Amino acid sequence: MRLQAAVDILLVLEVLLLIELGTASSVVPKHRSLFEAPDPVAAGPFGPPPARVPNIVHFVSLSRDGIQPCQYSFMSWLAVYSAYHHLRPHRIMVHTNAMAEESKWSKAMGDIPGLEFARVVPPRQTADGINIDVLAHQSDFVRVEALLTHGGVYLDFDAFPIRDIFPLRHLLFGVVLGNQATNFGRYPAGICNAVIIAEPNSTFLKSAQQGMFAKFNPGEWLTNIKVLGDVVKEHQNEVIVLPHHALFPFDWQQTGHHDLYINSEPWDWRYTYTVHGFFNELRLKPTEERQAILKYLDDPGAVFRGFFD
Repeated sequence: MRLQAAVDILLVLEVLLLIELGTASSVVPKHRSLFEAPDPVAAGPFGPPPARVPNIVHFVSLSRDGIQPCQYSFMSWLAVYSAYHHLRPHRIMVHTNAMAEESKWSKAMGDIPGLEFARVVPPRQTADGINIDVLAHQSDFVRVEALLTHGGVYLDFDAFPIRDIFPLRHLLFGVVLGNQATNFGRYPAGICNAVIIAEPNSTFLKSAQQGMFAKFNPGEWLTNIKVLGDVVKEHQNEVIVLPHHALFPFDWQQTGHHDLYINSEPWDWRYTYTVHGFFNELRLKPTEERQAILKYLDDPGAVFRGFFD
């Protein structure tokens, strides 16, 4: 499976040995412990170039009432650990309005160095009195506010880094976005906000935030993403939108799910930094194949065995 090929095999080996066996100190290869600091990025004689975007990673996890705990799965853990493993961040912030459930995966997330749970109060209404009830829409606003405040890299919990994005943080642009693919990547389907790379206090994100509140339409699923696309046109000197293969090489439709999770044909990963799993789309329109994929993704043993099939 292509998602398997994208994730470092050693990473998965370490995950399973640590969590399932509980003996990481004795079985993880001696040259690299699970949480050993990775080698620093190679620097020239005058040090690395300054980055406009700080090396901070953000996730958002919201509960509907702020009382029920947020639930985390193996794939949630893997998304966070992939960010730690590949991006080498100074901080990993999970912005949430609720406590994490008591599970092995939430505890494993808490053991990742630099991870912190940051308390947030998601917006529930616009200035015009329009309710923001859907958690995904609330998350749109929270991620923009987090990036405005701290800067860094926002990732959905189903967005998996597969290599360091160091080059993207050092571009001459303050914001890096990506088009998402559809129909096997043959044509773009517009911007996706599952991965956002941005400097703090970005004028683009300030304009986007204002537009999101002003134009919010609860009846339109992609209401906030469309605003991003409109605001990009007004900030072309600040924002770069990468082609789909950089951040979102697969689409959210049935063909894309099959291509990512089922199709075993080789894929050229040289120009890809992240892979979006589109877990919500897998759940929204269940088919027999999608249900099989979800069952597979919730089974660490199956993921591990898949590497050797």
